[in-house]
Amino acid sequence: MNILLITANLGAFDKQIKNHISPILKPGINLAFVEFTDSNFPPRHNALHSRMQAKIPKMLAWEYFPEYDYYIWIDGSVQIVNSNFIQNMVNFCAGYEIALIPHKDRKKIRDELEFVTELMRGGSAYILKRYENELMQEQVNLYTQDKDFIDEKLFVGTVFCYSQELIKSKPEFFKEWYYHCARYSVQDQLSLPYILHKHKIKVKEIDPQQVEGQVEWLGDLRNRIA
Repeated sequence: MNILLITANLGAFDKQIKNHISPILKPGINLAFVEFTDSNFPPRHNALHSRMQAKIPKMLAWEYFPEYDYYIWIDGSVQIVNSNFIQNMVNFCAGYEIALIPHKDRKKIRDELEFVTELMRGGSAYILKRYENELMQEQVNLYTQDKDFIDEKLFVGTVFCYSQELIKSKPEFFKEWYYHCARYSVQDQLSLPYILHKHKIKVKEIDPQQVEGQVEWLGDLRNRIA
């Protein structure tokens, strides 16, 4: 079994993490690691902001590296601090197309929209830098007007695992997720539940307590999973 661990830090958006703990894996499992940086994934200043460019490895790394059985994404702000994390994520995803962590503080995309909007109204420099003028209200209105969609899920976007099965059977899922980030907002947590619903993705919901203490979120406002 071959696993690819993916992260990205473009435009030096996050402080570089150099000390991920070494994983413990079952025999026969091979792990490769790729970090997309400005040096190996040069800035596209004429077309994309670094945060939007980072969505490419986050959602489309499988196009660059198609041969892996499982793919694990971690944001550039995430540090692995438990040697069992990689194996656990693969175990969670086994039998599913994607394994995701539900948000422990907010339960709906409307909750997330309200949270971010209130921070912007309060003048949060960090949030304004990320989301000012993004079409988040239009986006959430579009989703919630779909009578087949129930707004009852919000997932962490910083860590997830997906399988080769998902790539083979429903590659349009990732492409549409990227499209919604470009069309509406770079806040990919808002689009994720709707795109999962639309493509009927088989999701493993990971109990947040099962990964507690295995990764740490570093940097500004990283006391919350977002």
